[in-house]
Amino acid sequence: MLCAVIALLVWVVIRGRSDSGNQVPYEMMTAEYERRISELQRRLEARDEDLMLRQESQFKAYAEESLRLHSSQLRETNSQQMSALLAPMRQRLEEFNRACQESYVSENATMRSLADRIDMLAELNSSIGKEARNLTAALRGNSGKQGRWGEVILETLLQKAGFKEGINFSTQLTRDSSGGVIRNAESGAGLRPDVVVYLPEDRCVIIDSKVSLTAYLEYCDAEDDKLRSEAAKRHCDSVKRHVDELARAQYQREVKGASEHVLMFIPNEAAFLAAVGMRPELWDYASDRKVAIVSPAHLFSVLQLIEQLWSVEKRNLNSAKIARQGGLLYDRVAGFIDELEKLGKNLDNAQTAYMNCRNKLAGSPKSVVSTAERLRELGAKSSKKISEKMTDELIPEADSNE
Repeated sequence: MLCAVIALLVWVVIRGRSDSGNQVPYEMMTAEYERRISELQRRLEARDEDLMLRQESQFKAYAEESLRLHSSQLRETNSQQMSALLAPMRQRLEEFNRACQESYVSENATMRSLADRIDMLAELNSSIGKEARNLTAALRGNSGKQGRWGEVILETLLQKAGFKEGINFSTQLTRDSSGGVIRNAESGAGLRPDVVVYLPEDRCVIIDSKVSLTAYLEYCDAEDDKLRSEAAKRHCDSVKRHVDELARAQYQREVKGASEHVLMFIPNEAAFLAAVGMRPELWDYASDRKVAIVSPAHLFSVLQLIEQLWSVEKRNLNSAKIARQGGLLYDRVAGFIDELEKLGKNLDNAQTAYMNCRNKLAGSPKSVVSTAERLRELGAKSSKKISEKMTDELIPEADSNE
């Protein structure tokens, strides 16, 4: 800008000198000078402003581009760092989620199995209760029919539990495993337990059905408290008499491998609950005499436990068979290895014998092959020729004239 002003002043002075003939007044020349200076300053300011605007725009664009690049790099770096930081946590969460799912599936399977068992038991109780109601009229007052009905219910319960007669249990057993008649040691009377359920290791459980329905039905039909109380007493006394009968029979002493307690089965659930509810000491009274009072629900649970015992026994037997078969397999492998070693020795002996024969054929100047080759060279007629592999191994004679 300073150069432009100096150039303008020089131009004005030269112009003033060249126009000395027509000399311009000083005021006019000063005014023109100021006008031009102002115009020049205005243009310079406009150019500087435009330059500043362009520089500001370029700087802003550069700043935005730099910010964008740095932001992208920062986001990428942060993403990598966060991924590295969260990867172990994600893996742990996935493992935890997988473990939860496996636990949920296992728990559902267990709950489903338990629900199936409960449904089976409820169905069984319902069926037994229905059968009891249908037979109430027919069984009322007839102890013989009541006893047979109880035995049928017991056998039905065993079959519904998956037990097979002759395999898992026997009915009305009169002889033990050795063929002897089962008798009471004191009275000598023959014994006939209703059911003998077999357990692993030659053990067994004796179940005897005892039906007490007459007094219980009178208890249910009683119209006043006095009659109901008298019927309840008769019902409990009936159950107690059945306990005494089983205690005197002493099945567990006479049947080989029998459990310590005999199971007294009351096929009617309501009659069982009424007896033990009105006289709770019946439990201890029966237990002291080696008798356990059970209802259909209790007996079904016992049968399920017996089934589990057989399952464990089967697995143990299979394990023993597997171990035995493994031992046999090991013995067979050892025997095969012995025979294989013998075969190897025989092969070595055969190889040695073969090499000895081969050496005798072509291993010396006077061998069979050497003599045969000399005969052929001397003019002996032949249709075949000894293999080159054999003749190459010939040992030349020390004296060719020999």
